[in-house]
Amino acid sequence: MEEIKKYLLDYGYKEDEIEKILNSYTFRTLNYGTLFINIKDKINLLSNLGYSSKDIIKMTKTFPALYGYSIENIKQKLEDMITLGYTKEEVIKMTKNFPTLFGLGIGNIKRKIKYMINLGYNEKEVIKITKMLPELYGYNEQEINTKIICMLDLGYSIDRIISITKTLPAFFSYSVNNIIKKFNDIMNLDYNKDQVIKMTTLFPALFSISIDKLKKRMEYLLNEVYCKTEIVRITMQFPTIYGYSDDNIMEKIQFYKLIHIEKELVNTAKYLMQSIDVSYARYMFYKSKNIEINNKNYRMLFIEQKQFEKLYGIDKKELLNMYNYNDFVKEKNNGRII
Repeated sequence: MEEIKKYLLDYGYKEDEIEKILNSYTFRTLNYGTLFINIKDKINLLSNLGYSSKDIIKMTKTFPALYGYSIENIKQKLEDMITLGYTKEEVIKMTKNFPTLFGLGIGNIKRKIKYMINLGYNEKEVIKITKMLPELYGYNEQEINTKIICMLDLGYSIDRIISITKTLPAFFSYSVNNIIKKFNDIMNLDYNKDQVIKMTTLFPALFSISIDKLKKRMEYLLNEVYCKTEIVRITMQFPTIYGYSDDNIMEKIQFYKLIHIEKELVNTAKYLMQSIDVSYARYMFYKSKNIEINNKNYRMLFIEQKQFEKLYGIDKKELLNMYNYNDFVKEKNNGRII
């Protein structure tokens, strides 16, 4: 047994990880000779399939039983998954994140795909979702049904539920209590039920953002320029604002305040998608043409890139080189006024 431990230590395992693996049920049923051969054979096989040593260590720490599977079974599982519509690279990535996939029968996997299709997903959508959340194959149907019923009870249609989970497959990993709590927490930020449903459908990642971050973003917008009603209107149109970094939003709001168009964004919140670099460069370009951006013509700042290039004969790269936002920030800190 010491020879096996030394082999695994040399490969990169820690002592406590080795003890956990060797004490697992899979290895307690094997004699020393078979055990050592199994470990070396599986490491060689997995390496040849494209897994790194770090991948193999991580996978077998989580799922020691992998060392007990035959070479034929492992190869067959990859072939079966490829037949279902995954690429080899996708199967490798999935099993890195969810090595237990090797232990699921292909019949069970096919039944789960059929079950998801019966819920309203198409086959391509099921493949896409499970690439992002391979653990879904390990969930029982009752778990999934419970979450869908929870969402229906909150007021979501089955179409909205499908839309949310296609964008955020990790939703299936959330507990019912957490889903209900997040829904209620968002309502407590002065949204009504229908508004929360609309926002989370447009931007499902709201379910994954901490309520403290949502409160902080709302407080920042309140302190800077907007009233509660305006913030609700902005975030209803563009809930993605809650997912942006603090610096991203702060830079944009500060700049739009500087050029006095911040209030116009209440009804055109989608413009917050545009990068501050582009907004600044376009503003300065218009200024060089004696066009002053104001609350009447501010939409000029946000026209489509192709339209801008066609109108003014300057591409994005050239424009950003001419008017560099980071240079402006440095000069602004030294007292420059735009």
